[in-house]
Amino acid sequence: MRRSVIAIALPIALLAMPTVQASDFSGIYITGKLGINNSQMSGINNTNSKNSPTYGFEEGYNWDKSGFLVGVDFFLDMNQKTTHTLVGSPDLNYGSNAMGLDAKLGLPITNLMPYVKLGLTRITGMGVYPVTKFKYGVDLHLGLGLEYKLSPTWSAVGELTKATNKADSDKLSNENFTLGITYYLGAP
Repeated sequence: MRRSVIAIALPIALLAMPTVQASDFSGIYITGKLGINNSQMSGINNTNSKNSPTYGFEEGYNWDKSGFLVGVDFFLDMNQKTTHTLVGSPDLNYGSNAMGLDAKLGLPITNLMPYVKLGLTRITGMGVYPVTKFKYGVDLHLGLGLEYKLSPTWSAVGELTKATNKADSDKLSNENFTLGITYYLGAP
């Protein structure tokens, strides 16, 4: 009996929830995020790819444009150090910080908003033997995400991003999968 009541009440409750429009995702926002970074550095004896923790934040602004969402955001990802095994050399322990600016395009569907991001990033890194600090040039930053509106001011975000930066013959590739919480400033 109890399961029958839940099976009937849950869909009714979900249908009764108000739908979210693009304007509900617009405005100034701040996001805190945690996740996993997979990084690989080539050009230094073919290091293998390794996972490490990552955390970061974003801040930006979204505009409602005829049911679509157009935005711009600044991001900072701090990818923690991890040991990478080198071929024929001592292991290298390195991590990286990625900072950049993205353009965002989203399509709100009820409380969900899938989006894509495209922007520029600059990666700086830190390591132990043989490299202590490295800087890469500016390169592309790509991302796919899904945002779920929890309330007028809060939402949950899942995001997958990729950035590859080059310095001389070295190339550092970062892929991040993060989960985060977004707060919209000034939302009703």
